[in-house]
Amino acid sequence: MNVPTAHMCQAPADVAGASSHRGGDVLALLFSRSSVAPKTLNTPGPSAEELMQMVSAAMAAPDHEGLRPWRFILIEGPGRLQLSQAFAQIRKKANPRLSSQELARSWRKTMRAPTLIGVAARLVRDHPKVPLHEQYVSIGAAIYGLMLACHALGYGAMVLSGKRARDSLVHSLLELCADEEMIGFISMGTPTKPIHPKTRPLPSEYLRVWRGTDGAR
Repeated sequence: MNVPTAHMCQAPADVAGASSHRGGDVLALLFSRSSVAPKTLNTPGPSAEELMQMVSAAMAAPDHEGLRPWRFILIEGPGRLQLSQAFAQIRKKANPRLSSQELARSWRKTMRAPTLIGVAARLVRDHPKVPLHEQYVSIGAAIYGLMLACHALGYGAMVLSGKRARDSLVHSLLELCADEEMIGFISMGTPTKPIHPKTRPLPSEYLRVWRGTDGAR
């Protein structure tokens, strides 16, 4: 896929004008998002233009000092096969008794969804104003923005991580810099089943009201 490089950080027109939409429409979109398992995703995946829209949405994440401590890596072609082989190799090293069938399942999981995007963190350690936990929060917000845009465009997605994603073999294969670390991988595609949001707790359970202490004036 030839990803266009022009206007990478410019919000697309329909996203930039989202504030003019009715609030109910935007909230309905937010409430209806849910992760979709890669095994239920099929072709087509997002186009190059749609991927750029998703990355534009990610760039709107809260970002103290404008560090943009995230990197997105579109993995396709031979790279997809090489990554799946690396995951199988990592599993085999961790458990030499794994059967060929189990390794094949691991390989298929990486190849399932039509689109796979790696998420890497490029942290600025010892920053005088932005501690590491803020940078991680910003990365999470960028991922969420990308996934919301993915949902808005009619696709399903899920973020997967784990020890294998952070293995040095994967780090080397994806040619990450010394100061980068893998966060995980986002699988994307067209849902083959209706997306039903999970049952979620009442928001009131997660909102606390605080009006100060008794001694406050």
